[in-house]
Amino acid sequence: MRNFLKKIIIFNRFISYDVVKTEEFVKKVARQIEKNSKILDVGAGLCPYKKYFQHADYVSQDFCLNGDNMDWDFSHINIKSDVHDMPVKDNSFDYILCTFVLEHIKYPQKAFREFSRILKKNGKLFLVAPLVAGEHHEPFDYFRFTKYGLKLLAEENNLKVISIKKQGGFFIFLSQTITSLPHYYFKNDTIEKMFYILLYPVNFVIAFICYFLDKIDRTKIILSYECIFEKKD
Repeated sequence: MRNFLKKIIIFNRFISYDVVKTEEFVKKVARQIEKNSKILDVGAGLCPYKKYFQHADYVSQDFCLNGDNMDWDFSHINIKSDVHDMPVKDNSFDYILCTFVLEHIKYPQKAFREFSRILKKNGKLFLVAPLVAGEHHEPFDYFRFTKYGLKLLAEENNLKVISIKKQGGFFIFLSQTITSLPHYYFKNDTIEKMFYILLYPVNFVIAFICYFLDKIDRTKIILSYECIFEKKD
């Protein structure tokens, strides 16, 4: 019951747009994955998406370093390494999943080279990367990516662009910034939660309105991009 209420109140598409949108993308990916195919979840962290790939051979990877205010247990991770230097044989995976990880990689060009190396022919890379986002998982936060940068990284490493779609525009960015203000201004967890609860009704109304305004957004402010790339040969 508690988890159900948490999902309804906090992790809904208005308050937690990026979380919900990315999960929808991953679910769509999971439906494309054939039974017993091999998929690598790069930067898997706590492996929140593993449950969607029970029909596949799911392998997790992470560099297993906690950022500020984090205390994650990485004992469940299969491959503990940097993304740009994974102890994996060439042409090992049918698919790669990489969500909100690319910004934490020191050498994104090398990461894409590694993706291409370990993917089988016609294998696909499913990736989500931010363009506009506050610094997070510090100090391991290095880059932001335009669609042109993502396209360049792919094409320079033998990966064909299948699609690059935006996740959220100016109004989603606005509502998420307003919703996050207690987190940025109050370092004490108790005070942060108190203000989050007090401001929730107002924030929800703002987020609800912004969600629908975003559908007519014409700015070039993009929250993040969800991408599908395919290895050429």
